[in-house]
Amino acid sequence: MASGAGPRPCRGGGRSLRLLFRATLDKEAAGGGGAMGLGGIGMSELVVILLIALLIFGPSRLADIGSSLGKAVRDFRKSMQDEEHRGS
Repeated sequence: MASGAGPRPCRGGGRSLRLLFRATLDKEAAGGGGAMGLGGIGMSELVVILLIALLIFGPSRLADIGSSLGKAVRDFRKSMQDEEHRGS
């Protein structure tokens, strides 16, 4: 029996993540840098984060979380603007 015969045990899926980020890593190694989004996070990283959140929370719960987060940011900005007007 050959040592390579049969299914191989799963080792955590790290290979698929390395393949997904290979283009980004190659750009950084070449000194290209690439287009960066929020604080050094590229588009591919944002997509992976969104997919993981979608798997964990599901589409309906993720929509609720997004609307709650948007409302919190809107209220925070409004309170900061109110503070500026009171201080002037």
